Amino acid sequence: MINESSVSGTQDFSVSESDIRINFFNPQRLISASNSSSGSQSQYYSSDGGATWAQTNLPKVHGDAFHSDPTVDWTSDGTAWTTTIGLDSSGSILQLRSYSSSDGGATWNFDDTLSGNQNNTDKQMMWVDHSPTSPFKDNIYVIWHNSSPVFVNRRTGPSGSWQT
Repeated sequence: MINESSVSGTQDFSVSESDIRINFFNPQRLISASNSSSGSQSQYYSSDGGATWAQTNLPKVHGDAFHSDPTVDWTSDGTAWTTTIGLDSSGSILQLRSYSSSDGGATWNFDDTLSGNQNNTDKQMMWVDHSPTSPFKDNIYVIWHNSSPVFVNRRTGPSGSWQT
């Protein structure tokens, strides 16, 4: 039997483009994210296997008026990761941002702008190498496009850094 739960609960605004991940190393912990018409990316988290959920929002980086296109995943140290497109108030500057959470998704800290000086980023996807035998375990990979070209960036583990 499947126990259904509304991750976002009752909202005063619409949500869209959701992503969700189970922590492979602690399946009781889940994170999810969605766009919201409030402008901030909504982050949802559960520490009881999804039976109950709480919500927070990503802090905005200076210059960002909106967030869009959420992705989420975990590294083996229990850090939750999310990426979002930060848009300025005119919607003409779109930059790819990353955030991390060391408390299961309750609070989020800005990590980096993965796209450097690119200003037309969109449609990113994120993947973490979870293989226990991989020499690249916990590396985080993100792919996106900046108008026509496609770009990939890699973070060398949770305590590493994003490549240039």
